[in-house]
Amino acid sequence: MCGSSAPTNNMNTIDKWTMINHTIRKNKIAILALQETHLDDNLVESIKRCFGKNFDLLYSSDPDNPRTKAGVAFVLNKALIPNREPNLHVLVPGRAIMLKIKWPEDKDIKIINIYAPVQDHKQPAFWAKIETERRMKNLSRPDFLLGDFNITEELIDRSPPSADNRVATDTLRDIRLSWEVQDQWRHDHPNETLYTCRSMRDRKISLSRLDRIYIARKHTQLVFEWRAEPSAVLTDHWLVSCKFAPKDAPLIGSGRWTWYLPSLDEKPLIDKVITQGKKLQKKLEDLESGATTRDETNPQILWMNFKESLQKTAKETANKARLKITSRLKRLEKDRKELMNDPNFDWEEDVRTRENHLAHEIKHLQSSEARKNRENTRAAIAHHGEKIGGIWSAINKEKKPRDLIRRLKTPGTTHQYERSSVRMAELAREYHNNL
Repeated sequence: MCGSSAPTNNMNTIDKWTMINHTIRKNKIAILALQETHLDDNLVESIKRCFGKNFDLLYSSDPDNPRTKAGVAFVLNKALIPNREPNLHVLVPGRAIMLKIKWPEDKDIKIINIYAPVQDHKQPAFWAKIETERRMKNLSRPDFLLGDFNITEELIDRSPPSADNRVATDTLRDIRLSWEVQDQWRHDHPNETLYTCRSMRDRKISLSRLDRIYIARKHTQLVFEWRAEPSAVLTDHWLVSCKFAPKDAPLIGSGRWTWYLPSLDEKPLIDKVITQGKKLQKKLEDLESGATTRDETNPQILWMNFKESLQKTAKETANKARLKITSRLKRLEKDRKELMNDPNFDWEEDVRTRENHLAHEIKHLQSSEARKNRENTRAAIAHHGEKIGGIWSAINKEKKPRDLIRRLKTPGTTHQYERSSVRMAELAREYHNNL
C-alpha cells in the first residue's frame, strides 16, 4: 500500500512521529510518502533513535531552511517490507525524490514523491527541473507519482469550483502524459467528489483535491481499494492511499486472530472461558472413562470446537467494546458523504460548513484514539520502570516481516496446495466419519 500525507509542525516532533508510527501500523501501510516534513539531520537522528526498529526514514530537506520550509520523505514499514536496499534519488532538494525498491523480489518499482510549489507561476520550472534531473541521472519513468501537487486539473476537484493557472495545469498534464501516468482514482470515479485539503478563505470554507496518486498505465489493473481519510497526525491534509498487488505477488490474508488485550480485564468474559473450559474437561474425562465412544467424537475435535467457541466469545466481547466509537465514525462518515452529494454543496456555504464540522469530528475521534494508545504506552513504561524486559523489549524489538509460506506439500504426493485451518478441520471430520 502506498500513502501520501503532509504533517504539520505545530506539535512536538516525537509526538508527531508517534502519531505517524500509529498511522502506518493501524492502516498497515507499507510505504508512506510525506510532504512538508521540515526535517534536518538532528531531527532525523532523534526520530531514528525512537522509531528505527519500526521503520526506515528516507528524506530530502530544503537546502536553505530545512526546519521551516518544504521537505519530503518516505517511511518504509519494516513489519511489511523486507530489507531490499532501497535507493533514493533527489530530483529537487526538499521538493521531489524518487524511491527505487524491489517489489516483488525481482522487479524494480519507482515512486516519485512531490511537494510542488504553492505559487502557480513556479510550477513549470519545477517540473522542467525534475525532468532534467531524471534524464541526467538516467532514471526510468516512475510507476507511481504522488504527493501534494498544490494544483488541481479539473473543476470538480475544487469546491467552490474554480480553474487553476492554465500554464501550470498544462505543464503537469504534459509531464504525466510523457511519463504515461494517469489519475486512476478519477478514471474510476469520473463524477464523484473527493477533497483532501480544507482551508478558510475570506471566512469561507474552500476544499480541494491537492493530494493525488498517479499510476503508470501498465499498473492500472493492479491498484485497488482507494481511500482518503483524516489521520491521527495534526494536518489540514487527508491521507490518500491505495493497494498495489503485482501479478506475481503472493496473496497475504489478514493474519492470525489474536486476543483483544483489554478483554483480559473483563471478568464476565473470563468467567465464560472458565465455564467452557470445565465443560471441555468433563467431555475429555468422559472419553477417557469410556462413557463416550470415539465414533461420535475425539479429543482433537473437542479441542478444535472449544477454540472456535472461545474465539467467537472473545470477538463478540471485543466488538462490543469497540462498537461505540466505530459505529459513531460510520454514522459521521455516512452523514458527511450525504452532504457532499447534496446538489447545492458547491454553492451553499451552510452545507459546506456542516460537512466540514463532521470531517473535523471524524478527525478528532481518530486523533483521540491515537492519543489514548500513546498514553497507554507511556503508562505501561512508567509502571514497568527501568527493569529489563516487558514493554521495553516490545518497543525496542526489531520489526521483521513474517516469512511467507507460499504452499504446503501433501506428504507422499507431487500435488501441492495451501491448507487452511478450516480445510484441516474438514479433513479431520471426514476421517473420523469414515472410521
